Amino acid sequence: MSQVKIPMTKPQVRLFNFMKRYYEQNGQMPLQREMAENFKCSSPTIQFHLKGLEKRGWITRIPGAERAIALSDSHHPSY
Repeated sequence: MSQVKIPMTKPQVRLFNFMKRYYEQNGQMPLQREMAENFKCSSPTIQFHLKGLEKRGWITRIPGAERAIALSDSHHPSY
């Protein structure tokens, strides 16, 4: 049974959907640098949103590992 997740903010939804599409197209998760380039923002901004997604239960990360983000298997909204 999946745990109940806290709803995402609009920027988190956009980032989550980007990661999902990137994975579907490339077979691996994007680097934080690639996410920052896509959204024209800084890596610290991406880190902030990734931490938020992790706290809300939408992703799981492995510290220190490159591309180590697992998306939740639960339904997610798209804006």
